[in-house]
Amino acid sequence: MQPPPRHAVLEGKALHRARWLLVAGDPRVVAGHRDEVAGLVRAGHRVDFVHFDRLPGTLDAPVAPRRISAASQVPKVARRLAKAVELAVPRAPRTTLVLARDEALAGTVRRAHHVLLLDAAAASARRPLWRHNPTARYWTADEVADVLEEELWWRYLDRRLHQLSGNLLKPMKTTGLMEAVAWLEHRRSRRFPPPQDLHRFARSIIHGFVSTGRLERATALLRLCREAEASASPGEEAAAFAALEMHLRLHDEPVPARDLAGPVRAVLASADAALESGAFRDAAGRASIGMDLLFHPRVHTDVPHTPLVEDPEAFTAPLHDSRVGRLLMSPARRTGAVEPRPSDHHPLKVVYLPGSYPWHAARALAALRADDRADLSVLRLRQTTLQSMSIGEFFASYLLARTVPDFPEGPRPADPDQLSALAQADVVVADWADKGAVWASRELPPSARLVVRVHSADVLSAGVHLVDWSRVDDVICVSEHLRHVFRALLGERVAHVRIHVIANILADFTPDPDASGASVASVASDRPDPAEGGDGRTIAMVGWGQKVKDPLMALDILAELVRREPGWRLRLIGADFPASDSGLVSAYTTAFRRRAAQPDLAGAIDHVGHTTDVPRALAGSSFILSTSLRESFHIGAMEGIVAGAVPVIRDWPAFARYHGAAGLFPASAIFETVDEAVELIWSLRDPVTRRAALRRTQESMLPLLDGRNATRQLLDVILH
Repeated sequence: MQPPPRHAVLEGKALHRARWLLVAGDPRVVAGHRDEVAGLVRAGHRVDFVHFDRLPGTLDAPVAPRRISAASQVPKVARRLAKAVELAVPRAPRTTLVLARDEALAGTVRRAHHVLLLDAAAASARRPLWRHNPTARYWTADEVADVLEEELWWRYLDRRLHQLSGNLLKPMKTTGLMEAVAWLEHRRSRRFPPPQDLHRFARSIIHGFVSTGRLERATALLRLCREAEASASPGEEAAAFAALEMHLRLHDEPVPARDLAGPVRAVLASADAALESGAFRDAAGRASIGMDLLFHPRVHTDVPHTPLVEDPEAFTAPLHDSRVGRLLMSPARRTGAVEPRPSDHHPLKVVYLPGSYPWHAARALAALRADDRADLSVLRLRQTTLQSMSIGEFFASYLLARTVPDFPEGPRPADPDQLSALAQADVVVADWADKGAVWASRELPPSARLVVRVHSADVLSAGVHLVDWSRVDDVICVSEHLRHVFRALLGERVAHVRIHVIANILADFTPDPDASGASVASVASDRPDPAEGGDGRTIAMVGWGQKVKDPLMALDILAELVRREPGWRLRLIGADFPASDSGLVSAYTTAFRRRAAQPDLAGAIDHVGHTTDVPRALAGSSFILSTSLRESFHIGAMEGIVAGAVPVIRDWPAFARYHGAAGLFPASAIFETVDEAVELIWSLRDPVTRRAALRRTQESMLPLLDGRNATRQLLDVILH
């Protein structure tokens, strides 16, 4: 016996109303199902109750009973005799006779969707009932209780799926939904059929679970839908569900990127078909699944090689070959003439969108606030639909409504106050090429300039393809290799855009002119002495707790150094690995923890944790290590150099084609293998040699390390 629901509110109206026919020999058996039948009536179902035997004096039935009797059709004078004769006739032929003579009862039988045979006497009449209605589902007495209980749970699940998929602007509250999924999954011998449109409305919920990392919930709901396919075919949602299964598979096992082409093309083709038929919501939902699969994080963001860098044109071809894909990337329809830009005036109204990582824009915002040429407003788009990297059905609908004439206009992702602030702008700056930039490119006034900063996460995500680049004036890439990747991805769409390479803004920095080069001085008075607490054998990593940072490689480097000479330490600065439902991420996290706990490394690793004072956390570190699979700039490594640590930088594999690390750091600091990193560090263990290397590095990288340079360049672009 399964426990009663804790969160699911089962009582409620049915979205799919049905006709139920209850059949009994003895009418009193209906009392055993009184509450459930009354619930069917309250839910809006039509319930009829027929029986063979005479009624007792009173009957506690939730619906009016009707007797199956031919005697009522004979003249009154012969009715008593007819009733006596009728009792001697078996129920099956009696039923056949009654249905032939009683058109009202026959119509009730023909219109029924579900026929509940409440006892053995009713079961004996099944054949003549079936001849009148072969399409109904018939349930025997030992199935009735299960059917009525399962109907209640399916009814709730159906209602909740509709509610959630119809309100995608709000975070999904799905505790009750998942309770229903678990309950129905537990019923392995389910009898009652699921709603026929189960897959259509589950589609957006499963996609929402996948997009927000709730993979266990996505898997459970998808599995239930698959198990229900014997009664509820996915139909036109088949391609979407195949794509969703691939979404989940990518989180649990390595899949070659080429294997995505088939599922992506299929789901985008189904989106095209939906758009052609006017099923606009389905077009948006399926297209968003295809987009998010094409730009799946396990394929691009934490792997050593991505086709978005190595062969972007071929990999994104399914998107360009789809009509819906092209529409999503198209400039928005515009009406009216474009107003000329006003003549130069100051201060310029600058609206800044810091994006999903607002801390990253802190120094740029401080510079704009301090500049008299700017009247700064910061627009934080905190709406759920604008926060994640996933496109989602709602945002895809918003974009299609701006390119497809007949597409219904829905709510916009931002509120009126945000739209009003944008409308006042002379210059709009999007700190990331994310959904905020996409939104701004569709909504900013014709006279405003749009400046977009691009980072490595952007070029590996869908958002950069959805920006209306015809409305963008300037793009700022934070490194040269990122500029190459950006151009290769977007080609002619950005041929008119001014593309600048401007580093991320660091603190102001001036190398210490003393001969030893042992420390650095800065305009920041609280910068720590790099020699504080260090013995020359401390290696620091900043922002290490992600698979893309590949800290396992750092452990291998540390292990070899410790083998050569005890006393080497690894200082991990930043948050630990977050919890993840992804099997691949969890496996990597487990492998890291197990390796770190081995005897050779136990006690050699210091965890600093998250800190807002990275320079102080770096104090005493002799080396700053980057083992990342990709970086656009690596602020943490730059801060390490400023703090007095010698850089040891992996030639980031994802961007090796464009010599990413070598474009920022000296060639002497770059390694590819563990052995090369160990030899680089080992060669600099002598303090004098290390200080000389640090001095040369700081001098050669001064244009990047001194934040005043990037600040000046950034302000020139924004405020020119």
